[in-house]
Amino acid sequence: ERMLLMNEQNNLGRRFSIKWLVISLVSLPMMLACIVIVSVSTLALKQGMESETFKTLKALATGTMLALDGVSSGNYSMQGDDLYKGEVNLSVELGELVDHYASSNNGEITLFFGDVRRATTIKDTQGNPIVGTKADPKVVTEVLNGGNEYSRNDFDINGSLYYGYYVPVKDSTNQIVGMVCATKERETIEEYISLRETVIVGIAVVIYIICIAFATVIIKRRLQYPLNKLSDVARRMARGAINIQLEKTSNDEFGDLTDDFTMMMKTIGDQVRVTEQVAEGDLTATYKKASDDDALGTAIVKMLRD
Repeated sequence: ERMLLMNEQNNLGRRFSIKWLVISLVSLPMMLACIVIVSVSTLALKQGMESETFKTLKALATGTMLALDGVSSGNYSMQGDDLYKGEVNLSVELGELVDHYASSNNGEITLFFGDVRRATTIKDTQGNPIVGTKADPKVVTEVLNGGNEYSRNDFDINGSLYYGYYVPVKDSTNQIVGMVCATKERETIEEYISLRETVIVGIAVVIYIICIAFATVIIKRRLQYPLNKLSDVARRMARGAINIQLEKTSNDEFGDLTDDFTMMMKTIGDQVRVTEQVAEGDLTATYKKASDDDALGTAIVKMLRD
């Protein structure tokens, strides 16, 4: 009998527990939900961080212009290779004037006269200010020619990518003579975002594991244990046992199934008692069929009649 059961299982395929089937069905939408939440959260983080970065850079650029106006009310001009504002040599003194202000905001400040970088806090590997290079043509079109503020997240300065915010600089006649640019190195911001993305993914994984563990416990208590209990009763009945006490422990489908098993055992018990009476020679025994579908009951009634 055991071999026949094993062969039947082999024909149906490898045994797969209902518990794991239900857990798989539960875990799939949970996993998809976690992926969606992580994706939306990281996207919102990136967009929010980029927005805040540009706000900070705009404030840094406009604040620098106000600070330089406080240093000197004169116009910007070039004297040789140096940029002056009034009598102040910005090419020499820019670092001292704004370096603390820029570093406290984790940014860099650059002054353009025309489209040429004339003074900056950005330095090369030797510690020298990166000056003399020209602005991006798109920046020139938008800021110098159009008089607009302009921002982007992929400015290439000396081989490194920067977030940048440009503000036009005007002289006393309201003519645009240059630009102030506030920048932040993109790698720093990407590291900040990457760290928080890792935290978000880690939290999502922990929540997913906790939910799966919780679902496993619930499935064991509400599905696997009652199912195993009823399966054990069915196996014992298949071996002929009918004096089995079943206790209803839940008011759900398993509770209904427990009632059904109880009724089935009562019906079988009644049939056993009638056949025992007949076996002992008592032909006065009677039996009432459980229903019109009661095949064994029908046979017993016929036996008693005959």
